[in-house]
Amino acid sequence: MPIVLVDWIDPMTGQRRHDQFSLPLLIGREAACDLPLSDPEVSRRHAEIRQEHEQIVLVDLESMNGTWVDGRRIARTALLSPMSIRIGAASLTVTLAPAPDRACDSISPRFRSEPLAVLGRGRGAITHVAPSPDGSLLAVASAAGLALYDGATFAERGRAEFPYRPDELYCTNGSVLIVAHADRGLECVTVRRPGVEPTTIAHDVLVPNFAISPDAALVALDHGESVQLVRVTDQTPLHSLAVDTARPYQCLVFDPTGEKLAAITDDGVQLWGVAEGLLQRRISMQRAVERVCFAPDGATLATATRDGVTLWDVQSGAHLRELRVKPDGPWSGLRFAPDGERLALAWGPHLQIWRVRDGALMRAEQCDEPLVSIAFGATSEVIVAATHDALWLCET
Repeated sequence: MPIVLVDWIDPMTGQRRHDQFSLPLLIGREAACDLPLSDPEVSRRHAEIRQEHEQIVLVDLESMNGTWVDGRRIARTALLSPMSIRIGAASLTVTLAPAPDRACDSISPRFRSEPLAVLGRGRGAITHVAPSPDGSLLAVASAAGLALYDGATFAERGRAEFPYRPDELYCTNGSVLIVAHADRGLECVTVRRPGVEPTTIAHDVLVPNFAISPDAALVALDHGESVQLVRVTDQTPLHSLAVDTARPYQCLVFDPTGEKLAAITDDGVQLWGVAEGLLQRRISMQRAVERVCFAPDGATLATATRDGVTLWDVQSGAHLRELRVKPDGPWSGLRFAPDGERLALAWGPHLQIWRVRDGALMRAEQCDEPLVSIAFGATSEVIVAATHDALWLCET
């Protein structure tokens, strides 16, 4: 299914917009429209661009003030690319573009032709890629151990081998990494540069879910009836969060400040205050949430389901927008860029970059192999995508 690029100036704000939509594209005054226009001259459901058989057409939906193309009012017309359309006070330039799932067939791929590094082949599959909060360090875990890279230049900084397969990977600012293993309970391994010598902090507790704070000071352990917060350095219990669900949480994630903890439940997400140990907000979802991530400032939360990705305001719990994406497999990556203006999604071999402020698709790529993890480095212009065997750089 083709997509359309819409270049227009919002008559209410004077801001130039560059948006991208899948078909059908409904235009009107209603907020539920794909392209809402806050203009009294625009009908609630004014016009639609859709595909009919092999043709893309622009259809006026019996609007009061009409849909205009080249100075004439139309009821229905074939969409030419590009085409100038006037609806109310808004002038739209519409251009046809390839659909996201075919983008890599017709858009020059921005993956580097040679991988940044080959780590897994013959040594053990790559499982996780994680940046430090300040972007200075990039950690890559595989069944063979850990590799460290500079977050700006991607030069290798060192390697460490572990006897266990990493289940989770956390990277702190500068020099400290926490690698967690959940096979024999929870075991945190601290790796320090430049010697890359691991030291082990063991938590002999079998837990279904856990999370480590961004500064690696706290670990949250889900015991089913409660979530216990424990200080990593000396394993001192701090306090517990009274679980508000009949079953253990499916996932725990700290926000970038370490002040909030997001917990995935069967019917949505719960947000807890870490300091006071109190439930602050519930976000209800009709489909099971598979992944969540916070924007760098902690103000926006992204939730990923099989229906797509939803953005939420953390403070109020208000729904912000939907990203029009339908993954055909489980999610392998959901990451905000360091500037908070882009959101990267990955499933199967697909990598997409979306603009946060208006939910527009900026980039769609496809690798030769399935992606297992993604991460931004020090800047928002380059993302690292990992397959089982190698790391690839991709411009955003």
